[in-house]
Amino acid sequence: MMNYVKRIAFPVLFCCFGSAWATDAKVIHLHYGVNQVNFAGAGAEGLAVLGRRENFNAHGFDVLTLYLKPKQTSNGAEDWQLVSLFDGQQEALTVNVGGGADCTLHDFRLVPANGSVSLIVADRELGTSFADAAPVKFKHYALRHNASSEMGHPLYYFELVKTSRAKRSYCDVGDAFEKELRIGPYRQ
Repeated sequence: MMNYVKRIAFPVLFCCFGSAWATDAKVIHLHYGVNQVNFAGAGAEGLAVLGRRENFNAHGFDVLTLYLKPKQTSNGAEDWQLVSLFDGQQEALTVNVGGGADCTLHDFRLVPANGSVSLIVADRELGTSFADAAPVKFKHYALRHNASSEMGHPLYYFELVKTSRAKRSYCDVGDAFEKELRIGPYRQ
């Protein structure tokens, strides 16, 4: 009996719990309020501010803003810099998380990547209702440093580098993150 447990049960338990742990390890955990984030590749301190915009129905939403404090900017200032997102020429200053009581339609994950941080945003169309499954699109952003002070871009920003689609439709994009990318939730 003990051989059976060693050969069958332990590997099964390890597989189940190991994959949950591995999924959880890929995401940077955040809570409502100010979170310190290690933007090590940027050589700067980082903050992620997560807040809630309640509207007292099923459609309140969360808002994420990201900031970096470089050691020194080109003009000598040491100000906190807003880190925006660029999708081509379109700039977004925040990332919104929202949907309805049934499902989340828009969400994000900050993940460690190559000594820095990447951002993945998942979106799905409303479809017939909030509760319907629909295709999910993932937008992958890489952190960039505007070292040459190119006009129109901030000192640090996330640039869209890849778009992918989930293999199947989902009601909640959080499920798509977990099943398609193996990235768990960021809120603890």
